[in-house]
Amino acid sequence: MDKLRMTFNIFPLIIIIYCSPNILYAQNIFYCSEGHFSFDLPNGWKRIPNEIIEKQKSYIKSLQKDADYNNKFYIEIMFNKETATWPFEFPYLKISGLKTKVTKSIIDSLIASIQRQLKQAIQEDKWLNRLFKDTLIKQPVFDNEKNILLYSFETKAKTYKGTKEAGEELVTAVCVVMFSKEEIISINFYDKSSSINNLLPTVKTIIDSFSFDKGYEYK
Repeated sequence: MDKLRMTFNIFPLIIIIYCSPNILYAQNIFYCSEGHFSFDLPNGWKRIPNEIIEKQKSYIKSLQKDADYNNKFYIEIMFNKETATWPFEFPYLKISGLKTKVTKSIIDSLIASIQRQLKQAIQEDKWLNRLFKDTLIKQPVFDNEKNILLYSFETKAKTYKGTKEAGEELVTAVCVVMFSKEEIISINFYDKSSSINNLLPTVKTIIDSFSFDKGYEYK
């Protein structure tokens, strides 16, 4: 197999996300009391049950017998399409929450180190290395007005049905990081690269409607 040559298209993605018309209409407002945030959940999406996420995490842990599996996130929530025939069928989105006192220096440090940290994690972590190969993370973009960090990457990724490998796909991830006074909330959207443009209206709907509870906003 030829070595995957990465193409990084973050700026076109930003233009599409911020400038395209919002063609999706929210059916439900999803509220996370633990993370003190809410957003509009577009039609056609459903939450993946926690027990399925826990089973997947247990499977990942079983593959990492030579390393400690420490879950540092206090929130892990996932959604997929109502038409999905199995839980991790593309497209899907994952929300992770990290508790920390957020300051400008924390944000600056995250922006400066995200490329190095993610690339190093993929190289050193055997599980991630099996999932993502030849991945290139370029400099993320920070929206000072909305306090949103946005980046994207494309990679050849292994796909799974349950615990069985189902092949490889060229996958694009659109990653959005939101900051409150006490939390860093990361929302990662995943889809096949061939259909990622169909997912961008969902990204825009969630970004536009996302808000933290009053008193928890980062300023």
